[in-house]
Amino acid sequence: MIGRRGFIGLGGLALSALGGACEPRGGMMPAARRLRVMLNGGIYEELARRLVIGPFERDTGATVEVVPASAAQIVTRLMAERAAPSVDVVIVDQLVMGQAIEQGLFEKVDAANIPGMRDLAPEAVDPRGYGPLVHYHNLVLGYNTKLLAVDPPTSWADLWHPRFKGLVVPGAIELTPGLLFLLEANVLNGGSYDNVDPGFDALRRLAPNVRKYFRNIGEVRPMVANDNVVVAISSNMLQVEIAQGSPVGMVFPAEGCLASPAVAQIVRGTKVKDLAERFIGQYLRPEAQLGWARDYNVSVFNTKAQVPPEVQARIADKTMFFDAGAVSRGRAAWVDRWMREIRG
Repeated sequence: MIGRRGFIGLGGLALSALGGACEPRGGMMPAARRLRVMLNGGIYEELARRLVIGPFERDTGATVEVVPASAAQIVTRLMAERAAPSVDVVIVDQLVMGQAIEQGLFEKVDAANIPGMRDLAPEAVDPRGYGPLVHYHNLVLGYNTKLLAVDPPTSWADLWHPRFKGLVVPGAIELTPGLLFLLEANVLNGGSYDNVDPGFDALRRLAPNVRKYFRNIGEVRPMVANDNVVVAISSNMLQVEIAQGSPVGMVFPAEGCLASPAVAQIVRGTKVKDLAERFIGQYLRPEAQLGWARDYNVSVFNTKAQVPPEVQARIADKTMFFDAGAVSRGRAAWVDRWMREIRG
């Protein structure tokens, strides 16, 4: 089930196992085929094994080898291995993968081989033919309901109010939450993808209100659970604290939550493209999509996934997407400028 969305339009691992299974000889069974998949580790990998990998292995008889990595590590490895890729499929942050697309490191997919694609919301389908979006995090605002000493914000714009002096904790630009925060500051102040001056001006004005810029998720959870701060972080991270009984409040900003989509891509040069497409199809099955929403608190794209209202209420009500192509073109310059002008 897809929640309401707003769209930002400001201008616009060893080589894979040998291709086919061996022909049976002398009564020998065919060798199992192998698919190597790179995706986030930790809780994400645990859920991927339960929701996607286990069913895929049972359905195909293939084996899946997981290579855990962050989005930045995935892109760096793909570029280093372009001549001899050692993975077949990646699940990667859409806003980080731009260089890999530009350098031709992914295969286009055949939608006819991935039945679930016909049930996706339109924005999940890449018009160029690359892999689809599979789910997305939503950047929201979190705070401790017992420790926050002022009225909580109701919008992104509220964070510039003097009452939040020394209380705001956004992400650093190297992280997707930090990139999204810059983009939203830019939108709020009339900027465009070609003109981010308003966004940088806004971050400079925000400086008195910034407690710090976080550089890893490990910094955030203790802060929101034990400190007088307002943190810009994904809703599913806050839900971990809420589920553990922490007095954490979550705000879906009036302008909309900020979407951070994940994409399933087939690595150019794979010898098992047919398996790779079936793996993506497993990600898109309604049962898997419902599992991601229910157990990981992310939004999903399969319109046949019946996400209950009580689950949807934990995730987002209105979401803004940014143009991944425009972000890809500008990201390196924005990061460099942020490091020179803002660096918190």
